[in-house]
Amino acid sequence: MTMVSKKELFMLSFAVTGWVLYLSLYFMNSSPPAFLGSFTMKTPKYALNQSSCPKDALDQSSWPKRYNRAPFQIAISNKRFNYFWLTVSETLQLAVQIVPKVMCTSIRTTMSSFDCPTQNRTDVESRCVEARINKAIKNLELTNYTRVILFRDPFERLYSAYSNSDANMYIDLNVCKNTTQCTFREWVEEMYKNVNRAFKNEHFQLQKTIAQFPLMHYHYYLRFSSKVDINFFWSSLLKSDSVRLNSSHRRRLLRLLGLGQQSSRALKTSKAMEAYRDLDMGTIDMVATIYKEDLELWRWLLENGTPRENGESTVYDYYQEQKAKMGNVSME
Repeated sequence: MTMVSKKELFMLSFAVTGWVLYLSLYFMNSSPPAFLGSFTMKTPKYALNQSSCPKDALDQSSWPKRYNRAPFQIAISNKRFNYFWLTVSETLQLAVQIVPKVMCTSIRTTMSSFDCPTQNRTDVESRCVEARINKAIKNLELTNYTRVILFRDPFERLYSAYSNSDANMYIDLNVCKNTTQCTFREWVEEMYKNVNRAFKNEHFQLQKTIAQFPLMHYHYYLRFSSKVDINFFWSSLLKSDSVRLNSSHRRRLLRLLGLGQQSSRALKTSKAMEAYRDLDMGTIDMVATIYKEDLELWRWLLENGTPRENGESTVYDYYQEQKAKMGNVSME
């Protein structure tokens, strides 16, 4: 008879214990999503009152168009997809390519509430849906996931970055660190002089570059300025009626949806509009030159995306109106 060493007995008992624990978790249906590794998935316990959602957000006839094939032709690229901005929820079967300054914080927080642990968690675990944090997402097969990207008027996105520079240490333009050091006009002029340097910061990078169209096909191309698009995104795709939100996040969401006293989206557009009205057309043209490709993309979204409703107007429209008065519409 072959003698079994103490070491072999220990290894055998360790393996048996591991299998017992694994089977126990399996049959209790508490195993974590495949791509979260050792993270523990939580179950949402809070339900947002369905009646608080706008009726048009629940009316399927008003939902944005779904593209099962790429809506436009783009040259094939030999580059590899950069997962840095991808946020994925296995619970929702949803993949969102995050564009900085387009609701990115609200989106990450909401998606994390479905898949990430809420108690005794590290910073990494609390952001388990972000590919920039959870490297395992790169190995996830996204074929059966709904893939979405949201865009914002390039003029307003730049102003949003500028106004947020006081609170966000990662937003700066070398000599312009915040709104105290530089006026918005000076911010634009500094960026115009050093465009390539500015594009190295994700808050200023082209939305088209972040989208990586040759490498990722999206089912939905949504506009931040469209109430229909935003309501559809939050109520249908992000299931905001079934996620537990803290009070501050809940208030932010309601403002985004336009359910508070004033839509935060409309308020942000209003502030951006004021800032651009204070600029001369030469300075605004600098922004148009910097973001020429994004403005072409924005025009495509306006012409081919969800039909515009009354009241959907952004700085892009103001710019077009001013150029038309001057007899020079640069975006046509």
